[in-house]
Amino acid sequence: MKTTILIIVFFAFVFPIQSAPAWWFAPLVYGDIQSGSMEPGSSAMYNRSIVMDSGGWLYAVWRDTEPTEKRVCISRSTDGGVTWDSEWQEVTDTSAYGRDELINGCSMAIDEFNNLYVVWHRYEYSPAHHSAYFRKCTDTRSSPTWTEIKRLYNG
Repeated sequence: MKTTILIIVFFAFVFPIQSAPAWWFAPLVYGDIQSGSMEPGSSAMYNRSIVMDSGGWLYAVWRDTEPTEKRVCISRSTDGGVTWDSEWQEVTDTSAYGRDELINGCSMAIDEFNNLYVVWHRYEYSPAHHSAYFRKCTDTRSSPTWTEIKRLYNG
């Protein structure tokens, strides 16, 4: 997991833009990837990450804001972003962890085997602190299987 993230950071900041693959510059069509709006100011607008697997499928992660809680969700597109599965997977489990008042950051990476890695942080009240969480999804194309939620940092 750490290797994957470091590689992403390395490629994003070290290699000059001229050496980037041509598909990095291809326009992406963002369909409706959540039940709400993609308008500026919406939670999806500022808390999303999109990755592409080896076969060209796109996966989008975002923070969804419902009236009573915030959660991290993922959708999948098999047609280059023209259409998206509606709420393919809710990553967070608010029934187990309680109401999420402050999930502000979520991000995602994918490896060469099409495994998804999702991280997010949330605020916890007792005692007041932020914690970081992680979840992995394997077999994303046929039968997605998610690991249990793992707390990475309890600060």
